[in-house]
Amino acid sequence: MALEELKSRFKDQLQNAWSAFETSTVYLQIREKYDDLNPAAQKGVLGFLSVAIISVLIWIPYTFWASSEEQLSYFIENKELIREVLRVQKQLAASSDVPIAIDSGMLRTQVESQLQTVGLLPEQIQAVNIADFTEGIKIYATGVVAEGIRASVINLNVTQIVEIGYKLQQIDPSAKMIGMKVRASPERSHYYNVEYELATFRSEAPAEPPAGGNKKSNNG
Repeated sequence: MALEELKSRFKDQLQNAWSAFETSTVYLQIREKYDDLNPAAQKGVLGFLSVAIISVLIWIPYTFWASSEEQLSYFIENKELIREVLRVQKQLAASSDVPIAIDSGMLRTQVESQLQTVGLLPEQIQAVNIADFTEGIKIYATGVVAEGIRASVINLNVTQIVEIGYKLQQIDPSAKMIGMKVRASPERSHYYNVEYELATFRSEAPAEPPAGGNKKSNNG
């Protein structure tokens, strides 16, 4: 009964709003200009309005669908990273005897060394920098610090992309490939610019208590 009453009220409010709009100056001006058009132009206006309304009705659900597809695609692309981060988090929580991860400075040296073994020209190696990936993994797990290397290499063919990726993953058991961005080279067709992201994981250090926070009073 309440639902029927709400429907009736909504219908009445809609009719009242339309009646008020029909008596407004804007509507009267639009109506006057529409009546002055020839029949062909009137049909064109009605056709345009119909297409516009249908487009809006289609666009609204499409935006929700596109957003969900984007989120699903992001999850699929990062599922291996999610699995690895959760595994490390579980391992860190279960044991204090976790193997020490390779130092970022040493990892950088190893990455540079591996890039030299695949026959690249010096100008192809754009950058090999130490990077902090912790913020990027916080959406998957907390209490884990991710640090490593971001290496940018340009003008690679497909074989080189795979070979470099394989070599970087073999550097150290604690270093994991968490990202690889591939873009077509603007300089050479069928060649690509690649950014490799290699990271190690460790437990986040607990916050130190404030100075004097645990001191007991010696009064008395």
